[in-house]
Order: sequence, then structure tokens, then C-alpha cells
Amino acid sequence: MAPKRPLDATLPEEEAALWLSRMKRSRRFRLKRTVLVVMWLMCGPSGTARKRRERKRPWRWISQVVCPWMSMLDVSSEPPFVPLDYLREITDDFSEERKLGSGSFGEVYLGVDQDGQKIAVKRIYQMAGVDDGQFQNEFTNLARLKHRNIVRLVGYCNHIQEVPAMYEGKFVLAEKIHRALCLEYMSNGSLQKYISDECNKYDWRTGYGIIKGICQGLKCLHIELKPPIYHLDLKPANVLLDENMVPRLADFGISRLFGDERTRATKSILGTQGYLPPEYIHNNLISSKFDIFSLGVVIIKIMSGRAGYSKITDMSPQEFTNLVQEKWTNRLHETSSLMKAYSKQVKTCIQIGLMCVNDDRHKRPSIQDIVNRLNETETECTYAARKDGSLIYQDSRG
Repeated sequence: MAPKRPLDATLPEEEAALWLSRMKRSRRFRLKRTVLVVMWLMCGPSGTARKRRERKRPWRWISQVVCPWMSMLDVSSEPPFVPLDYLREITDDFSEERKLGSGSFGEVYLGVDQDGQKIAVKRIYQMAGVDDGQFQNEFTNLARLKHRNIVRLVGYCNHIQEVPAMYEGKFVLAEKIHRALCLEYMSNGSLQKYISDECNKYDWRTGYGIIKGICQGLKCLHIELKPPIYHLDLKPANVLLDENMVPRLADFGISRLFGDERTRATKSILGTQGYLPPEYIHNNLISSKFDIFSLGVVIIKIMSGRAGYSKITDMSPQEFTNLVQEKWTNRLHETSSLMKAYSKQVKTCIQIGLMCVNDDRHKRPSIQDIVNRLNETETECTYAARKDGSLIYQDSRG
């Protein structure tokens, strides 16, 4: 039987139904009696129920231990637990003014402490369909990732609040769960706002650095991690940029761990329209080549703008490559040898993007092949810079 609407008018019907469904599955639901609810109502938040929770969860003590800001930003430490009250304090109680954006499973807020240090707080939605599994999945995957091109988890919150509600004619204590992930703050926001048809918001060196950084992050996920992780929602909105325009992959809510099997059929709804490979659209297959297809779309948009990807159906691959190469070459202001090397690098990147969006997943390159080709172009650029007597080209190999 579906839970009835709570009598407490302050509880939204959908939220109350979600909390009560959790309580129905737990032993606590069967053991809580009306007398506990009466005590809660009589004593208020500072009464018996609150004291009992504080004995189990000593918030004040935890706040003193984990909330000095630098302990959260310590790269070598494990992500600490952060109390909900502290997150409310640094985000102005999750105010609209502090809202940075929203995604499939939550909203992101700017957190600022008394010293001006900043983090991003991703508050997971309290709604049907967003459960412990999705939170645990993103937390587990992020906690494993320590790479220059992947956003870093610096803390988490998983706070359970007991709320009185009416169910089947009786007062019960339902659970309201507050979940949040604390991430390093990226001051330049997402790549999405920099992509335009004019491609005039960054020069070629910056654009190439973003492409290479995304590929390095994906290489970490696919090759360096054991078992590998497939992101499954790679798009400009999920690529964040720091103050130096260095990209970091973000939003691992639907990412998957893969063991020995490299291809898997799924019934889950994944990714974002426009970045989905045909084998997933038609046969629900996911593999590392899912991310490679999405990467190709991102590269093409970085190099040719928002509408660039749609143009590849209107002309041959060679025509499209020549068009993009000419567009970027005309913007380069380098000496002769370096101009030629950069122009070749532009051509290589657009060719990689086109190979990645091949309808046949078996013909798409691996992320290692892509990184190797990019490294070759950097070697040529370094040689050209030395030949012209200019400053040594700064490559991004690592």
C-alpha cells in the first residue's frame, strides 16, 4: 500500500512519500512507536530525540576536527565527513545567490569560509529515483581519483534527519536524508560557456590544452585505474576549468566500474542526447568506446563551435577538416616553422575528433592511441619553436 500524504503541511508530498518508503523497508519503522513521536513534539528539536542523535553523532566535535579548511584541501588525505550545519553556513543556507549550476542528480553551490577559501558543494536531490546507490557510486568513484585533469573530492556529507509524519493513521518517524559532495572549486566554470560558433573565447594553445587535458583525464579513467571507470556522460558541461584554463572531468554520477568484461549491455538511461554513440542508442551497449564517441563530439565542438558537429553530415571528412584547419590557421600569429607545426596540430586534432565519432565503435581509436598522436604533434611544435629561435614550446605530456 502506498504511503499516505503526511499531515505536516510543511512536507512536500513527493518528499514524504520517498522518506516513508525508506522507513517501510527498515526495522526502525516497525519499532518506532507513537510515544516517541509525542516526545519529539513535546520536547522540540532540543529535546530527547535531538539529544539522542547528538550522542550518536557529535557534530560539534566533528566540526572542530574536519572543518578547518586546509584539512579539507589536503591532497594526501582521505575525503573527510563534513557536517550539514557547516555546509549551510558556508553556502548561506544553499541560497540562490550561491548556486553555480545543476546536473542530473544535484545542484552545485559555492561554499566560502571565513578566510575566503572556496569549494563547490554538490547537494544531491531529495527526490524519487535518486537514492543511496547514485550517491555512493559518485562518492566511491571520486574518492579513487587523484589526477590533475579530474575534479577532486575534498569532503562529503550524509546526514539523516528524523521527521514526524502520518502513515496509515499513525504518527511515525520518517527519515529525511541530506547528501552532499564537496569538490574543489573551478573558478572558470564549465567548458560549455566558452564554446561558440566563432571559437573566439580562447586561442589555439588554450584550446589545444583543453583537448589534451580532457584526453589525459580519460586516459586515467580507462587505463591507469584498475578496474577502469567509464564516465558515460562526457560533455562540455561536465568539463570544469581552473584559473589557468586547465580542464578537469566532473560529474561521475552515472559512471561505471568495469572488470574483465569490456562491453556490457544495460537497461539504464545514460548520458546526454547528442553525445551518445549509435551502439548505445540502438542496442544499449556500453564500453570504453562510449566515452571515445563523446570525446569526439567535444573535440569537434571545441574546434568548430556549437553547430560544428552538425556540419560533418553536410560535407566530406576532408572538406570539414580543411575548413576547420583554415579557420584556425588564419588566427595563428607565429613564425613560419611554428605556424606550420601548429597548423598540422590543428589538422591532427580535427582528424582525431572525426575518427572518434565513427559509427563503427571498432574503428574508433583507443584513448592511448589518441594521447600518443597528440604527443607527436607536441614534439614537432617543440622542434619548430627551437628552430625559429623562439621560446621553447611548453608541451603538456605527463
